[in-house]
Amino acid sequence: MVKGKGVEHEALQSAGHKSIAAGGSDVFKVLQLFKVSSEAELREKADARVKAKEEVLRIVHDPDVPGVEKQRLRCNYVHSYGRALFSCPGCWLLPGLCVCSLLHHIEHKTKVIVSCHPAEWCKSSNTGTAAALSTGGSVLLRGYGEHDVQLEAAFADPSTTKAILWPGETAILPQELKAIADRQTQGRVTLIAIDAHWNGARHLVGTFPPDMLRVKLPPESVLTEGPRSLLSPLRFYRGDVGANGRVSTLEAIAALLYELEGDRAKYDLMLENLKIKVDAVLIQKSRPPLYNTVGAQQGAKVRHEAQILARRHIEELTKQGKSVEDLGRGLMKYLKEANDE
Repeated sequence: MVKGKGVEHEALQSAGHKSIAAGGSDVFKVLQLFKVSSEAELREKADARVKAKEEVLRIVHDPDVPGVEKQRLRCNYVHSYGRALFSCPGCWLLPGLCVCSLLHHIEHKTKVIVSCHPAEWCKSSNTGTAAALSTGGSVLLRGYGEHDVQLEAAFADPSTTKAILWPGETAILPQELKAIADRQTQGRVTLIAIDAHWNGARHLVGTFPPDMLRVKLPPESVLTEGPRSLLSPLRFYRGDVGANGRVSTLEAIAALLYELEGDRAKYDLMLENLKIKVDAVLIQKSRPPLYNTVGAQQGAKVRHEAQILARRHIEELTKQGKSVEDLGRGLMKYLKEANDE
């Protein structure tokens, strides 16, 4: 679909409690973009999510429940339901705008693990997931039991040199990391990238082994070649990259991989992937694409097809004398906007 998470949330949750059976076949074609095959399935998934959220909120507000347990339940919920029902588990975009098959898959010597804060998990504008898809790495939700086990296993792996991408005072430069890895693990490196806002990132770093290496980008990094982050159309970053270093997770990972491996072509392909992701998110938010990527063209086509189906369905409802409200408040809003274009 092409609207942001508000419409998708409202459509699937609100429509889940109202009848859509009388709407004809076209409405099901529109809803199938959300991978909903029947009204019963829609109701079941929407109701399950509502109940799960209510239970989490009840426990979160219970003063007798330990904070650790509250965090565990929160992480379990966001991992199971994310921010939007039926969003792609790979790129976290809504169906019809998935970019997983459009991204360049780039082989690197360095293994990449993205440690994601719960507040970033399943955000459409998140770039850590695109970085993982680009490099064949993984995105692990910090605080989610199964993912924490995987991360601890990576920490304990003696065959690679582990380093956290973090600009702290004790952080070393990429060439120093490369030299250490050459001596200790035959050049094999596992990079752990923190995917969070600054306050959340500081918290996540504090959960990692204190003796683990930290690595930072040098002042002359390729990141300083452009004045603004490629993600700036979606995230508000004050100032230029050279002034404050505010860039997306993918850009930071791509720059560090370039410093470690020296392959400019791979760096450029990763930035192309970021542009594809940004354009798709802009379309999802009903904004024009900025970088004119293949992903944006595909998204525009999907949007056009969905609008045609929406118009047809409004016509059917009008002929039958039925109210568009039968589809639910959120879907009604989308159909009206599609009809007005």
